[in-house]
Amino acid sequence: MNLERCVAVSSPFLAKRFCTVHSARYSVYILLGVAFLIFTSTFPIIYHSNGKKCLIRPDYGLIHRIYQPIFMYGIPDILLLSNLFTVYILIHRQSQYKKRLPDNDDIKMRISDVHSSRKQRQLTIMLVTVNLSFYLFTTPAMIIYIAEYFPRKHSDIREVKRSFVFSQVSVLLLQLNNAVS
Repeated sequence: MNLERCVAVSSPFLAKRFCTVHSARYSVYILLGVAFLIFTSTFPIIYHSNGKKCLIRPDYGLIHRIYQPIFMYGIPDILLLSNLFTVYILIHRQSQYKKRLPDNDDIKMRISDVHSSRKQRQLTIMLVTVNLSFYLFTTPAMIIYIAEYFPRKHSDIREVKRSFVFSQVSVLLLQLNNAVS
């Protein structure tokens, strides 16, 4: 959906051909199919059962610690870059329109609808806010999640408490991201 919005803003003529309900439906099916294949194919490799519990294999602990944040936060980070590109195109296009139009305010008012301009500005602000909140809330959690695999040997109780607080704050930040989105 973000990619379709980016195509619609950057190339409106291509958007009419490619951004349809049919293509959106197929892209969701493909995304779900790929996710299903990736997660079901790696499950028996990374996990094993001891009869009562499903556990991570000892050899794959580090891979799992890196694999999970990449799929849960890294790939969405990359996909959300299309929203930032959309905002850049909108700002760039608006500055081009201002350069092309003469300084006569009457002509500007007739050509650009004030209501649609306000909606476009609100959409831009929403996109930027959601993107920045995602980056702000998930990046620290991703770093702490990977760093917890190699815990430092703490002899001081203050260091242990500080590490625990950082871990809990990262969980809180992830929940804030879900609340904002």
